[in-house]
Amino acid sequence: MNRIEKIKLFINVISKLSEKNGFTRIRDIAITLRISSSSVCTTVSRMKSKGLLSGDKYGPISVTLKGLNYADDTDLNELP
Repeated sequence: MNRIEKIKLFINVISKLSEKNGFTRIRDIAITLRISSSSVCTTVSRMKSKGLLSGDKYGPISVTLKGLNYADDTDLNELP
């Protein structure tokens, strides 16, 4: 899986978990994707720095409008 596919997957998972539970936490993403929490933290941190996600360090995470647009508009040949 390349970086763009991974980012799109995270945005999709976070959006669906937020719809279902009203919020999303690192642990929720890790359980859903069956990966370690530290891997999720690394990816989420990078996505926050690009403005694709928002949230406090230990609080709920949400997808920003920029993140939603990125997931909808990104060409798979484009790098983040």
